[in-house]
Amino acid sequence: MWTRWTFLFEYNVGRQYCSQMTVMAVVAMVTLAYALNTVAADEGIADDLAGDYCANVGCCAERQDDICSAPILGTRCYCDDFCYLNRTGSDDCCPDFMSVCKGVESLPLEPLKKDKPKYTEKLNCNHGEVININCNECRCRKIDENPTLICNHNECLIDSSLLDTIRNQSRQLGWSAKNYSEFWGRTYEDGLKWRLGTLQPPEKILQIIPLKSVFRRDYLKSSFDLRKVFGDNITDPIDQGWCGASWAISTAQVTTDRFVMMTKGLMRDALSPKHLLTCNNHDQLQRGCQGGHLISAWNWIRTFGLVTDECYPWDGRMTGCAVSNQRSNNNLIVSCPRSAKTSPLRRVGLMYRVATEEGIMNEIMNWGSVQGV
Repeated sequence: MWTRWTFLFEYNVGRQYCSQMTVMAVVAMVTLAYALNTVAADEGIADDLAGDYCANVGCCAERQDDICSAPILGTRCYCDDFCYLNRTGSDDCCPDFMSVCKGVESLPLEPLKKDKPKYTEKLNCNHGEVININCNECRCRKIDENPTLICNHNECLIDSSLLDTIRNQSRQLGWSAKNYSEFWGRTYEDGLKWRLGTLQPPEKILQIIPLKSVFRRDYLKSSFDLRKVFGDNITDPIDQGWCGASWAISTAQVTTDRFVMMTKGLMRDALSPKHLLTCNNHDQLQRGCQGGHLISAWNWIRTFGLVTDECYPWDGRMTGCAVSNQRSNNNLIVSCPRSAKTSPLRRVGLMYRVATEEGIMNEIMNWGSVQGV
């Protein structure tokens, strides 16, 4: 379930090199999956997970995306052996793939239960006392004259029982787990809302006819790391904080890496995801820290351009736009917020899809980092 996109980048390298160069870079957009809250109360499962998929479209021995696939959760699932053997795990397979195509019956899912208070006996708590246990708030009440904590039953980002299980089995597993205090006390819903952020693109975007890449297969490498070619010029992942801005961060960093590769390292300044987060708010699609669309992000950079991260540094917060958004072909330099410094604007151009894994390998080797959705 991948779509890939290509963009044309424009940049000003400087007088000592040339006044302006046009560079083509391919971008494949990656959207982190996020859970939907729509649940069928009686069935206990999401509405469009219930039903027949492979039972309707049939099963295929080889990869046939157009024939052996069905719509699900705004994207597509598959009913061919490729989804089971060649992709990571079987996440791309339809829910009924194993039962319909492989004859393996799965155990019925337990229906989801409505949140109920969780009772935890604590003899020494004081009546009316409020205690936080991980992401749940507990209040001390008397039940049958016994002091008892009545807690919310939220699903927490860190499951303490799972954490303990992994630690106890660390020798067998070969790794151990750690309690990251930043995530302790946060609910699963907090994680979905504030630690992701890329929204599902419109269906018509996914239906754009992909570009057919021309390349030699024997040229493709089984392993390729941009960092080994361009070192520190390739951007490192940054902590987005409690802000659903993955859409802005990934877009700005892919843009940066593409420019680095296309200019052979001549242009190495990281571009500003903060600029994209705070200023790309001219339509209702973009919601800042509450999520955004990749298509709108790339179109905005095409129109206005991005300043450098040094000019407008990332702080993980949604604030007002502090950079001029006046579009002008002659306006390639703008003033930085709260500074006497200036920054060039880097703009992008048109987009198109690349639809195969080998095509993606070719794009990474020739043009740089990718996104996917």
